[in-house]
Amino acid sequence: PDVFPNAEEKELNFILDRAVKCNVDFIIQAGDICHGNYEYADFVKKYTDFSEIPTYSCLGNHDFDKRSLSDALKLFKMPSNYYYFDCKGYRIVVYDPNYCNVDGEYIHYDLGNYYSLPDARDWLPPEQISWLEQTIETAMQLARSGRVDVIRAGVWKPRTNPGTFEGIGEIGLEWLNEVKQATGLPIAVEVA
Repeated sequence: PDVFPNAEEKELNFILDRAVKCNVDFIIQAGDICHGNYEYADFVKKYTDFSEIPTYSCLGNHDFDKRSLSDALKLFKMPSNYYYFDCKGYRIVVYDPNYCNVDGEYIHYDLGNYYSLPDARDWLPPEQISWLEQTIETAMQLARSGRVDVIRAGVWKPRTNPGTFEGIGEIGLEWLNEVKQATGLPIAVEVA
């Protein structure tokens, strides 16, 4: 609301109604739904409390323009800033690259602090990488068991500001190829 021209209640209603009509399994919003403004708590609550289809959230950098991590987790009713959920045989992994790396210290975005650190943004701290590695190892074990059909990952991040972080990029394709070779599973990735 009041940030992006399409982030209004009528658009949210359209998305929710369409999801019900199309009988989707879940809805996931990919962050920056309201730039963390406190006055939009009811708007976010309409999404998080939608009872007809499970809803999930990823955190975007602008979710921290005016709030802390703990406040954002409460607002979006998230179990953690990174987590996974399973749906119909698929494991969906949600991670949080909203960290600055300042001299080896990982600082989560908080109250717009990342604006002053443009060259230190968009990092995953070691504990999240370790969790992601464990999650991938579990997926590989599942692949060997025949219970996983495809692995999906994101390596690009569309940006509104040219020249800012755009995701890991082509090196991520090499990593995905390693996962494909290790698991023998097809890989799905978006192209921005």
